[in-house]
Amino acid sequence: MTNFPEYMPQVEKLIVNRLISAVLKAGWTISVFDGEEWALKVSTNRAAIQAETAATDETTYRIRSASGEALGQIWLVHGNGTDVISDYTDNGDMDLLIDPVMEYAGTQEGKVFGRFEHSEIEAR
Repeated sequence: MTNFPEYMPQVEKLIVNRLISAVLKAGWTISVFDGEEWALKVSTNRAAIQAETAATDETTYRIRSASGEALGQIWLVHGNGTDVISDYTDNGDMDLLIDPVMEYAGTQEGKVFGRFEHSEIEAR
């Protein structure tokens, strides 16, 4: 069970949850910008991060190290399916974080979620 909004496509939930897991496993924090405000700041609370994700069409995660150093940002565009991770800060720390998640996202292309392929879900 996740705390993502019900309307968020399943494929995006899987990918973004994998992203959150990678950040938290590294001992880092996530701040969530919903397009209007920083709805959640410097958090390691998975449920709270999920709940604030996809409140609008775009979500930005700011990633910080355990010491509070800003490591980069990740821009999520909801409705893009397996391409939900649209852009991110290009540096060594972020590449190590994002590359395995992007590889996982590539394996989800064309998979069926429930009765519909993810591309059909996105079109609804």
